[in-house]
Amino acid sequence: MIRLLIILVLVFGTAVLAPRFISETDFVQFVVGNHTVELSIISFISLSIILIFAFFALEWLIRKLYRIFTGTSSWFGGRASKKAEQALEQGLIAYLLQDWKQANNAFNKTEALTHSQLVRNLYAANVALKLGELAQAQDYLATSEEQTNHSKQSDPVKLYQAQMQFELHQYQRALDTITDYLEKNKKDPAALRLKLHCLMALKEYASIQPALKKAEKYNAFTSEELINFKQQYYLAMFSKSANEQGLAAAKQQWQDIPKADKKETALLGAWLMVLAKQHEDQEVEALMLEQLKHNNIEGLIQIATDLPKVSTPTLCKELQKRLQKSPDNRHLMILLGLVACLNEDFELARKALQPHQAQLSLAAQHRLAEALAQTNDLNGAVAIYQQTQAVKSLPSQVPAN
Repeated sequence: MIRLLIILVLVFGTAVLAPRFISETDFVQFVVGNHTVELSIISFISLSIILIFAFFALEWLIRKLYRIFTGTSSWFGGRASKKAEQALEQGLIAYLLQDWKQANNAFNKTEALTHSQLVRNLYAANVALKLGELAQAQDYLATSEEQTNHSKQSDPVKLYQAQMQFELHQYQRALDTITDYLEKNKKDPAALRLKLHCLMALKEYASIQPALKKAEKYNAFTSEELINFKQQYYLAMFSKSANEQGLAAAKQQWQDIPKADKKETALLGAWLMVLAKQHEDQEVEALMLEQLKHNNIEGLIQIATDLPKVSTPTLCKELQKRLQKSPDNRHLMILLGLVACLNEDFELARKALQPHQAQLSLAAQHRLAEALAQTNDLNGAVAIYQQTQAVKSLPSQVPAN
């Protein structure tokens, strides 16, 4: 651009000053050894402009020849670059369509790209991961990390890199990356969620509570996501304490959690799961009877579906008494069947659950299948298992009946 401006100034200056110089009789004289060259001023200026253009042309030709002979360019370089750009476009479209094999083939043809390498490597790493090519995914990710260090756009891609590291089970690296990202993006919901999942994977339970409070403050989770995460967190924390320090330590942790959390059915279920695994049957039954007094029937159904085998005879009798008063209460009948499974009274479980099979969750249907198998109805048990497996294989967009 600067060269072009200089040329334009010379051209327009010549056009303006030419009339004056033409009327003058002055000459420019060059003496080289015994040779003398005389030029008029207008001829000298015209020759200077021609020489400048000649110099630029010679410079371009030298650069072109240098690139050809040093192998830094080729006659087909432009064509290769264009093909690489088309492959990148095809790969991105295949990625959006979740056609991982086609996307992987396309990304492998984009090595000739001189730009967008960071984006290409991030997408290629994710595609390789989807195809189970872990080594290839790690190579792409490592390359993208090197490129990020020299990129002005490092912050926007750090979150994606941390997600990829997490999916490749590089939990500590993912935590370091996301912690660095959060220094400048303290309120980013996705980053706060990912940090919590990294801490969970690393079993750093002591660091989860403050991070969880921050995530709740900035609405990083939906209400359902928050309950699910807390359930996993409390279950893992209580189980670790009970196994390593004894049940008393786990009970103290249960007492220390917020009262609002204790009222959540899923979180209570996590605590009952720990008690059941520690064979604290009486305490499990006492807490379930308390929920029954508060008529939390649907909550108890959810809890009983997930609990391991536990002896709760008093609860079973109490449910039977209630059913004598309300024999058409479907939820009470389902709860009785699930509790009977916990007590290994499979005949009672079959009679209570089988009439309401259509209303059972997948997990509750597995309980029914267990009861059928234990009462020698193997065909009925196999039919239920096949049906539940078929429902699980349905796409997520199709609701399970």
